Amino acid sequence: MIKEVKHSIPFWQLYRHFAGPWSFLLDNQLNTGWSYCGGLPDTIFMAKRNKNRLADITLIENGATSTFGGDPFAELERIKNRRAAVKHDLIPFTSGGIGWFGYEAGHMIEQLPDSGVDQGLPDICFFFPTVILAHQHSSGRTWQIGEFNLPELEPETDLQNNETSIDPKMMFNSESYGNAVETVRSEIGAGRVYEVCMTHRIEVPLDCQPWQLFKTLRRDNPAPFASFISTPDCDIISSSPEQFLGLDLNRKITSRPIKGTRPRGKTAAQDEQLKSELANSIKDKAENLMIVDLVRNDIGRVATHGSVTAAELTKIETYATVFQMVSTIQGNLDSQFSSIDLIKACFPGGSMTGAPKIEAMKMIDELEPVCRGIYSGAIGWLGDNDTLDLNIVIRTCIARNGIGYIGAGGAIVADSDPVEEWEESMAKAQALLDAIAKCGAK
Repeated sequence: MIKEVKHSIPFWQLYRHFAGPWSFLLDNQLNTGWSYCGGLPDTIFMAKRNKNRLADITLIENGATSTFGGDPFAELERIKNRRAAVKHDLIPFTSGGIGWFGYEAGHMIEQLPDSGVDQGLPDICFFFPTVILAHQHSSGRTWQIGEFNLPELEPETDLQNNETSIDPKMMFNSESYGNAVETVRSEIGAGRVYEVCMTHRIEVPLDCQPWQLFKTLRRDNPAPFASFISTPDCDIISSSPEQFLGLDLNRKITSRPIKGTRPRGKTAAQDEQLKSELANSIKDKAENLMIVDLVRNDIGRVATHGSVTAAELTKIETYATVFQMVSTIQGNLDSQFSSIDLIKACFPGGSMTGAPKIEAMKMIDELEPVCRGIYSGAIGWLGDNDTLDLNIVIRTCIARNGIGYIGAGGAIVADSDPVEEWEESMAKAQALLDAIAKCGAK
């Protein structure tokens, strides 16, 4: 059942109808595309890696739980294939799964070292809501998919800042991060790799509700691929600007990797200077184009021969706290492959690994003492009609047991400066740290 519905409050606030475990809001407010919210799943799929690139899988269907081992991608494909897609000529996502592929899901695709400390969250988690609200930004229209009584809600009151100083716990400091950068540069010089995405974790005690943090982040740092996902184990507050993969009904693939960042200036003149500096940076263009080549190669593994193109190169985009360099790669998915095959061919996103991908991931395991978890993975939807839209999990806080976990980092190349790389990583985390401070922190 699909019907158009009216509402007097902003679409994103309709999420409150479903608030609680296994609910979601995908908030593409900066796009002229679509946003979605919903919940009440009939199926929940979770997978945690084990040896031999297999997984311990938990499947909850209509309240009944089963656990077993196997290939999580094959099992996810099986679940999707047995479901009947809800069809609509206009709405891209009408039925399917909402969730994430954590960075370490890559260990279930390739044989990789795995020595980091793990938080224990699922590497892959998707739940299949029975009710979805879909909102088209260009027209302002909203549709309801599934049976649900949608009563009127009062609009939420304006946010009140409760600015508090915060004292983040850092996995690295500027010196130790700089040492890791020098290690990467040495390995580049030795010919092992030519780019590595080096990241670190920041932990901040939270003294606010995750939804309050999302609202603050949404107001102060809106992003094209923002999301709020609630599960029994964690809440995900994301303001990601980066698309990992999109696949539409015409089997057109799109990926928009980001590499190259500058902080926003305090004045318009500083803004223009920093934006121009990024646009003309030989180093940042090199970083970006290395990843473009990697993504083109990944997509080419499952695309129709000759269809992969770089539709846009090194475009500068403006966000609330940073300027970013973005490229767009497109192709057509070959008829012998599915959306899950596409994910396996491209995961993790090259912008979060470096190149060559497998050797860069081995270095990441050597240098980063904790597993990345959801950070650096992908969040979004998998359509029952074999479409998908997934972001890259950056500018994201994982709220769990009163702690906010934030990842930040950047691409290290031969001419990287350790101090500048540290400063860039902190600039990327600043929007989240500012939002946590405004919500209040312990």
